Amino acid sequence: MKQSIGVSTLLLILLFVLPLLVITPVLHRQLAESEEPSEPLTIIPGDIDSAETVRVLDDGTVQEMTLANYLVGVVRAEMPASFEREALRAQAVAARTYTLYKIKNGGNHGDTADVCTDPKCCQAYISEEAARSNWGAKADDYEAKIEDAVYSTDGQAILYDGQPILAAFHSSSPGYTRSAGEVWLTDLPYLQSVSSPEKGDAIPNYYSRAEFTAEDFKKRVLAAYPEADLSGAMITQVIYNLLENAAKFAIPDSTLYLGVTALDGKARVMIRNFGETIPAEELPLLFERFHKSDKSRSEDKDGVGLGLYIVKTILEQHKEKINVTSENGVTTFTFSLGMDRGNACTTATAHGRNPWCSMASACPAPMTTAR
Repeated sequence: MKQSIGVSTLLLILLFVLPLLVITPVLHRQLAESEEPSEPLTIIPGDIDSAETVRVLDDGTVQEMTLANYLVGVVRAEMPASFEREALRAQAVAARTYTLYKIKNGGNHGDTADVCTDPKCCQAYISEEAARSNWGAKADDYEAKIEDAVYSTDGQAILYDGQPILAAFHSSSPGYTRSAGEVWLTDLPYLQSVSSPEKGDAIPNYYSRAEFTAEDFKKRVLAAYPEADLSGAMITQVIYNLLENAAKFAIPDSTLYLGVTALDGKARVMIRNFGETIPAEELPLLFERFHKSDKSRSEDKDGVGLGLYIVKTILEQHKEKINVTSENGVTTFTFSLGMDRGNACTTATAHGRNPWCSMASACPAPMTTAR
């Protein structure tokens, strides 16, 4: 009897005490997870990224930094820090992959640098000091999120056949993305079109691009601006000469860009190519009569050096000027025309066939491919 009472007592104790033994650690763990840290967490860069050195061209100066430090600056610039942590981590992986691709395959800067801080050429980059100034009171939290995105994905990259891919990315593609072959001359098996269910009016800074034949473009312009004079052929010659020049000195299989924007009652035209950087001291001479670039740029190039001189002369007759810049392998010609001065956008490809025009409200649009 006493033995039975003892066993019963033990069972009752176990019945009430055992759940407490199981639940208590769980409660402690839940409380620990919900408690706010008393001090900011120290985030340590990963070993893999910290062991890799990147040569970064920034405002004409090449800086050497670890891949970890470089990627933090890229993610700061490429994506708002207010985005979700997983989005920032995905951005870090894409930026790391792109950088490793440039290091392995070479970029636009020869032996000078692996990448630059110009987003039109490589990836955007911003220093911690500049970013903190932009972030204000949220600087500590945002910097911690950015560092976590890079350090928590240490060494992670996207590979195809064991090699880093060309991780080209952009912010939005309402409807669907484009395959590489639709944008560039060469298709890539890992950059293919996929569904992208976004609405254009919900995307900040969204703009659309349309392609027109010269005749269709003329009709559209006259419908919107009946006072425009599109009868002359001189501006057509300006566009053609600039495109021909751009194609001559572009990297093979690269894309030429033609952008047209409306600004203060004028049409602002920009033509850009990717090739060798033109020395600063040579830029003022490009529009001189019979001037040709140095031998290395002129080798196997037809012409006697009148194309850009004709461009300058025509624009001066319209009381306009043309500007040219050449940095980091990107050469850009820009000029403006009043809407009442025959700002025709009748253009031709580099081979003189299939004239068409591409209009964009904010950015240059790819026009044709240099061969």
